[in-house]
Amino acid sequence: MVNIKKLELAYGNIGYIPIKHISEEEILRDDFPEDKTEIHILEGYSDITKSYNTIEKSIEKEENVLIDDFTINKDSKVEQKIDEESKNYKVYYHWTQENNLGIFGNVKIDVSDSFSDYEKRNRIINEIYYSVMKKYYRGICIDIEKIEDTDSFYRFLIEITPRFRESGLKVIVKCNSQMEQEKVQNIVDFVLL
Repeated sequence: MVNIKKLELAYGNIGYIPIKHISEEEILRDDFPEDKTEIHILEGYSDITKSYNTIEKSIEKEENVLIDDFTINKDSKVEQKIDEESKNYKVYYHWTQENNLGIFGNVKIDVSDSFSDYEKRNRIINEIYYSVMKKYYRGICIDIEKIEDTDSFYRFLIEITPRFRESGLKVIVKCNSQMEQEKVQNIVDFVLL
């Protein structure tokens, strides 16, 4: 009987290798405990140019706002709509802090062939990740209209979710009819229908 070890390669491929062929074991990514605290997105508080005075919150749920910030275009480029240095964003961010609200950036995806290869996916993930960290968001909500290649999109979710979890960030997906809801739920932190 051969003792074998399950491995995950840098590109996300999973395989098995006899233990006798492993010289040094390097852990690329630790498993992080899943935090399934219910996330509630408050409707009507997404415009950073408005001044909000009153807000009705639930004390049982983690309250958050969702702002439309990222678009991934047909050239696999991440376009940002909100500049964290702008006066509007600074006022809005201060308001969320005063009201103990988290901010999620909405990622609008128009063309899903943006995820066709690892390099494209990795570049998109890095651009979104660094922007989310600079803006002190709690995570992202991925909103995709149409999926041409569901396997590549699922691969994107499999690659972005652990990267965000390592930093305590959440990944939410707005499911559409082309997605297998249960499959998406097993990958990301939360699913919106």
